[in-house]
Amino acid sequence: MTAISDSVCRVVQRFQEIFSVRGVKHPLVSVGLPTYNRPDGLHRTLMCITGQSYENLEIIVSDNCSSGDETYNVVNEFMKRDPRIAYFRQEQNKGPVANFKFVLEQSTGEYFMWAADDDEWDEHFIQYCTEEFSRLGEDFVAVMMEAQYFSHSGLYDFFPEGEAFYGSNLDDISDRLCHMLKNNYGNLYYSLFRRSALFEQNTSFFSAFELVSLNEIPLLLFVSTKGKLMVLPRVGLYKRTTDSTYAQAKWEIQGGKLPNPCGFRYFLGLPANFQYHKLALRDIQSVITLLKIDKPTKRAVSNMARRIIWAHFLGIVMSYKRPRI
Repeated sequence: MTAISDSVCRVVQRFQEIFSVRGVKHPLVSVGLPTYNRPDGLHRTLMCITGQSYENLEIIVSDNCSSGDETYNVVNEFMKRDPRIAYFRQEQNKGPVANFKFVLEQSTGEYFMWAADDDEWDEHFIQYCTEEFSRLGEDFVAVMMEAQYFSHSGLYDFFPEGEAFYGSNLDDISDRLCHMLKNNYGNLYYSLFRRSALFEQNTSFFSAFELVSLNEIPLLLFVSTKGKLMVLPRVGLYKRTTDSTYAQAKWEIQGGKLPNPCGFRYFLGLPANFQYHKLALRDIQSVITLLKIDKPTKRAVSNMARRIIWAHFLGIVMSYKRPRI
């Protein structure tokens, strides 16, 4: 009886060590990992996520009907030694929007984050973000860290994307929406969110709005009505990319002349780029229309969104944009 009691005590003590530090509980964090035909990148991503210092995770992998068995084999290798992973295979490819929606709606944690299947993270990324939530309090609904880009050749030079959110503490919803429109960037999609901020009365963001693009702005506007967003001024995400995409990301923040690696590509693809901006604006406007804000704010934010989207497209056409201030 004593041996059994001792064993139980050891189990309880280990549980407390894992999920409690100095009396602070570690709530469940859900990680949604949509994937398609990228087994090598998926392997690296799972290495990073399963190796996080914050251990109270559920990891939801949704395979968007990848060809062959390689994707399943990668996930199965990890599932054999990590019970936190759940694997789902879609019967047909539903597109990226539906796959992002699926992993969110399968989640049960207090916090949620999407993980791209070719990125990497600092081993303390989730720990740092959850600790920041504890420090900031209930007014904040998303925490992110800076990203650094890399390719098979190594790390690109770091440049900050999230400076506008280092000390962001705007109480007024209208101010937050305008701030987000002016300063949003793609990697904010991979923040750690309070899961409740991604839902409206038990309906997920994706189910509430019929979106056709994965542009980050609709989601970030929706979340901004729920609370504040903070970016920590240290690198926690490592984003795999190409020379042209890195040059574009840097141009988005620093402005100036559009660099040749992405300028030439965009010039050739102007019709498709126009269509992308048109669809993104449609999604943004549809979200703004249904946000729970007053009509004058909706009108002001909608007009601002229209100006920003078409100014961005004009910047691509002219191969120049003003730096963000």
